Amino acid sequence: MRKFAENLVDIKESNISNFKKLKEGDDIKSGDYLHIDEQTYAEIGKGNIICKQKVSKNITILRKK
Repeated sequence: MRKFAENLVDIKESNISNFKKLKEGDDIKSGDYLHIDEQTYAEIGKGNIICKQKVSKNITILRKK
């Protein structure tokens, strides 16, 4: 996992097994990772408005196991 900016990380396919892909309807929590582009994910920070949302079918959210 390589960090780009404060909350952007590069998660390689070989490291994806260290994460759980959340299902539609799951609660989004601080520390989860929102898929941005290819291998780039944004770590969701504490107090972020997205933490009050649920996972939809159109987005990919990962959580460390």
